[in-house]
Amino acid sequence: MSNYKQKKFLEVSDDIYTFSFLSMLTDATPDNQASKDVSPSISTLPEQSSLYFKAQMIFFIQTTIIGLLIYKNIFSSEKADFKQAYPTLLFMQLLSAYLFHIQTLGGAKNSYARILFIVRYPERFNKSLRSPAFFLCMQQFFVNMLCEIMNLATLAQQPSFQELIMNYVAFAGILEIDNVFMST
Repeated sequence: MSNYKQKKFLEVSDDIYTFSFLSMLTDATPDNQASKDVSPSISTLPEQSSLYFKAQMIFFIQTTIIGLLIYKNIFSSEKADFKQAYPTLLFMQLLSAYLFHIQTLGGAKNSYARILFIVRYPERFNKSLRSPAFFLCMQQFFVNMLCEIMNLATLAQQPSFQELIMNYVAFAGILEIDNVFMST
């Protein structure tokens, strides 16, 4: 038996993926399923559809930007020559990679926790919403991991501090699109 204590509650972040996920939850729990006065789900179907559509659009924007960066780095005719990095640049590359990893860890960890929540408590979702909720969490996890990989590959190719910082900020911006959307 695992020593891992199963959580019945989720930590909530302020991004479109989380709000869309939460809109799919019902109030049906093992404790109140038999009760006659089970309250309705958190939101109505039009609100769920709207949030889900917005999350899909954010995912499309994020993956399109990452896809363009992959295309530029892999299929571009302008191949960057490898240059011997000096110690301060190596230190900055490692520091940037570490800081970016900390930034992506939150989104990946939250989406993974929501995936586990779906698997452990499927009764908390309408049957028709289990697959979209799972797919939504997988999308956020995929974007975080793909952005992390591309950031590491790009950081290793940067010959100067300016390009290093510019690319770090660009990748951090890609990850923040969903948070910025929710704050507007």
